[in-house]
Amino acid sequence: MKAKEISNQSTLTDQDELIGLVYEAVLEPALWPQLLEQMNLYLNAIPEPFESGSDESISQQKNDHDALKSHFKRAAKIQQKVSQLESIADALSHVLNRLPIGVMLVRRDASVIVSNQLATDIVETGKHLSIQHGQLLASSSVRTRQLHGLIRDSFMTNSSISEQDEKSMLNIGTSEQETLVWVTTSASLHSSMEHGEKLAAVFMHSAKMQREVPLTLFITKFHLSKGESRLIKVMLNGCHTLNEAAEHLSVSKHTARSQIKSIFSKTGCNSQNELIKRILISPAAMISDQNKDVVINHKNIRGHQYNNEYLSMHLHDGRRLVWKEFGLPDGKPVMVFHSLTGAHPDYHAASEKGLRLIVPERPGAHGSDPLHGRNILDWADDVQQLADHLEFETFSLIGYSAGSPYALACIDKIPHRVRNISLVSAMAPVRSEDDLIGMIPLNYTAMRLGHKSPDLMVDFMKVFLKELEQNPDSYFTNVADHQPDTDRAVLLEEKTKAQFMLAFQSAAKENFQQMCDEITLCASDWPIDLSRFQGQISIWHGLDDPLVPVAMSKRIAAMAVDPKLYFIEGSGNYLTYSHWDKILLELEA
Repeated sequence: MKAKEISNQSTLTDQDELIGLVYEAVLEPALWPQLLEQMNLYLNAIPEPFESGSDESISQQKNDHDALKSHFKRAAKIQQKVSQLESIADALSHVLNRLPIGVMLVRRDASVIVSNQLATDIVETGKHLSIQHGQLLASSSVRTRQLHGLIRDSFMTNSSISEQDEKSMLNIGTSEQETLVWVTTSASLHSSMEHGEKLAAVFMHSAKMQREVPLTLFITKFHLSKGESRLIKVMLNGCHTLNEAAEHLSVSKHTARSQIKSIFSKTGCNSQNELIKRILISPAAMISDQNKDVVINHKNIRGHQYNNEYLSMHLHDGRRLVWKEFGLPDGKPVMVFHSLTGAHPDYHAASEKGLRLIVPERPGAHGSDPLHGRNILDWADDVQQLADHLEFETFSLIGYSAGSPYALACIDKIPHRVRNISLVSAMAPVRSEDDLIGMIPLNYTAMRLGHKSPDLMVDFMKVFLKELEQNPDSYFTNVADHQPDTDRAVLLEEKTKAQFMLAFQSAAKENFQQMCDEITLCASDWPIDLSRFQGQISIWHGLDDPLVPVAMSKRIAAMAVDPKLYFIEGSGNYLTYSHWDKILLELEA
C-alpha cells in the first residue's frame, strides 16, 4: 500500500489493535505491512504540531504516546530474547551437523528441540521413527513407550556411562533395516537452554543411512593396530555384536575378544557401546570431508570490504572527523556525502575518471565523534575544516539521498569553496507530511515519526532493525517489489544485498543514534538558500523513485539557478549504481 493511500484513510485507529500488532509483528514478519498501516493511522490522529489542542486532548495524546513507546520497548526486549534463543538453536544445529550420526535434543516429554540433518533424514525416510506434533515417536506403541521411558530415565539416573550402556539402547526393526537408538544419560551431554532447562540427546543409527566415520586421528591418537582398526570400522558399520564382527572379518571369536580388550585398555573404555559413543562424538569424527559444506546465513553476510583505511583529523572543537579516500591521489577532489546507511557504489571507479573521492562520515558515524544538538547546516563547517586540512581551495560535491541535504548546506554556507555539485535522489526540506507522500510504507512511517515524534521513532527503529537482521530476505523482497525493473535487478544482486546488510548491521550496532538523528534531521524543515552559489548544480532523479519522491528534487530545482536536470524514466533510487559512471563523468569535465 502506498503512503498516499494510507494517508487518505480514516485518521482514527484502534490503539489496542496497534499495540497487539507491535508484539505480533516482532514474531511474524508477514504482519509488518499491517503494523505500518496501523502506525500511519495512529500518526494521522496526532495533530501537527504534536501535543496541541485542549488540555484534555494533550493529556490523552501524551498518555497514548507514552503507552505506545513502552510497548515498543517491551517488544524489542522480546525480540532480543527470541533472537538469543534462535542463535543458541543455530549454534547447536551447526555443532550437531558435524556429527557423523543422527542426533536430536529432546525434552523430558520427548518433544524435539533441535535435530541435525542426518537424524532428520533418518526420521523422514525410514519407517521406525517419526515426529508427530513435535514429539519423537517409534513405529509401534510398545516401542514408543520404551523410547519415552529411556528419555525419562536419562533425566533421573546418576549412574556411570558404562552402567547405563545396555539400558539406554533400543533396536527398532529387522536386522537388515534396523534403527539403533541410544539416549544419553551423561550429564556432560545435557544442554542448558532457557532457564537452565536440561535436554536429553537421542542418538540414532540407521543401516540404510550411514556416513563413513574418519578414524585416522582416533587410530593415531590411541596407537591402534591394523587389526584393531578393522574391528572398530566394522563395529561402526552395522556389526553390533562381537560375534558378528568376527564373522565379518573372518577371524576367530577369541581374536576379536583379544582385540577389543586391547582397544578398551588403550582408550580407557569399559564397554563396546561406550567405545562407539566416544568415537562418534570425538572431535576427530567431526573433521569429516563429507561435513565441509557450510550453510550461509544472511545474518552473517559480510559485504564487500575495500582496503582503504579510515583517515582522521581533529576539528576546532576537539571532535574527531574520519573519512576514506578513493581514486587518484592527485585527481580532482570530490567530496561524497552518502545515504542514510552508508551503502555505496564502486568508489574505485573514480580512478578511471581522474578523480579523488573523499567520503567523510557525519557526526556519530563510523568513528566521527557525535555533535549533540546538531543541525544540517552545521555540517558545512566540518567540511570546510576538512578541505583546509587537505589543502583544497575548491572541490566538487556529490550528495546522494539522505546525504544531499548536507551537500545543499555546503553551497548555502560555503558557496565559494564548491566548484559544482551533483545531487542524486535528493531530499528537500520537509515542510509538512504531504512532502513525504509517494514513499514506500516503511520510509513513509519512519520519516513521519521523525517529523512528528522523534522519540517514538527511536523505539520503532530498534524493532525494525532487529527484524531486518533476522529476516533480511523479507525486507529486500518488499523493497524490490516497489522498484522499477532496473533498480530491482541492482537491489537483488547478492553483492549489493550484502553491502546493504553490512551497512544496516553497522547502523544497528555502532551508529544507531546517528541513524535516528539523521532521520529526524532529514524529516525537518531546515532552511536553505541557493541564490549565492555560482557553480553548476546537476540534479539526478529516477522518475519512478519509491524511496525519495521526485517532487523533492523538483522543489530543489525551483530554488536553484539554472540547474542541469536529469530525470530518468524507468529508474528509481539507485542511480548511483546504474548511472554512476555518467555522474562521475560530468564532474570530471
